[in-house]
Amino acid sequence: MTVVVDRGTEGPSTHALVIGVGMYRHLRGGEEPRDQDLGLGQLTSPPISAMAFADWLVTEHQHPEAPLSSLEMLLSPAQSYSVPGGTSESVDPATMDRVKRAFDAWFRRCSTNERNIAIFYFCGHGMKKTNLFLLLEDFGANKRRLFENSIEFERVHRGMTTQCQARVQCFFADSCRQVSYELLDLVDPSAGSLLDEREGSFYPEDAPLFYATAPNDQAYGLSNEPTVYTQAILRALRGAGSRRTQAGWAVTTGHLQEGIRTSMERLGRQVHVPPQRPLTGGQLSGGSVLSVLKEEPVVPVTIALRPPEAARRAELSLALAADPTVRIERRRERGDWELELRAGDYDGQAHFPKGDYRDGHWRVKPYPPQLYEPWEV
Repeated sequence: MTVVVDRGTEGPSTHALVIGVGMYRHLRGGEEPRDQDLGLGQLTSPPISAMAFADWLVTEHQHPEAPLSSLEMLLSPAQSYSVPGGTSESVDPATMDRVKRAFDAWFRRCSTNERNIAIFYFCGHGMKKTNLFLLLEDFGANKRRLFENSIEFERVHRGMTTQCQARVQCFFADSCRQVSYELLDLVDPSAGSLLDEREGSFYPEDAPLFYATAPNDQAYGLSNEPTVYTQAILRALRGAGSRRTQAGWAVTTGHLQEGIRTSMERLGRQVHVPPQRPLTGGQLSGGSVLSVLKEEPVVPVTIALRPPEAARRAELSLALAADPTVRIERRRERGDWELELRAGDYDGQAHFPKGDYRDGHWRVKPYPPQLYEPWEV
């Protein structure tokens, strides 16, 4: 099945289509490898990434006017998905035929109300010429039509923005955007069409495209873990891409990209992968709310002592101003202090047991997407 969540909500709703492709039948290491494999092989991160994104939708997404109503998901290899707080559902493989059927159902749901929110997420191999091609499980089945089992990302976006009634649409592509010689040889590569492009006067309030990386760059996965980009998306959705509104802390289309970018920079340092530059495109006014947080956002915070050599002599601490019993400490250690704090006011202190420097006190106020706090001692 592809519909793993169907809450049947009446009125405005959020509808999501989530695709994760790690098994490729006709690429290196697949069951039926072909000569034209573009140098690509099997992946472990995409299904895990897709399920992590789905978990956020089911357990953490909250919208007072457009709650999550449906979640369509396809995974390759096909496997079961344990819906948080629910049952275990068998998920269909992400082949072209299955994706078309899931897309059609998702499109119909999204178009039932103009106040709906449409979310499209893909994780797997991607190749770029003029547009980005997202490769499905049965990609490369026919060498005469190499890209027929792929999705042309920007074409889907153009079709959705002129035909789908949902006024807020978000498209995520967690894939590489490299160009292969085989793709350059094709004058007009053709992907499998999910919907026809039409001239139309309807344009959503927001329809951003979120890319994991810049053109001709790689996107990095972590063996048997969510990709760096998906982890950054989730950090942004949990607060790094939020702002304070009348409804509370809310993740908006305009703040999401900055939250993704800053989260990726931090993650890249932590997991030691080369720099990866996420980009955005499409139509973006920036004010649309995607989700309202249930509590204050978690903000990445870096505290840097100046001069730097003071760090290994200092005992650092942060106490929540509203409740000093909530306290975080770091003993003497080299380098900056990187941590994550919920938004609020904190009292910071640098104490030097040997008297190398004079003790210092600071008020720290974390605010999304991140905080860099230099302490002069």
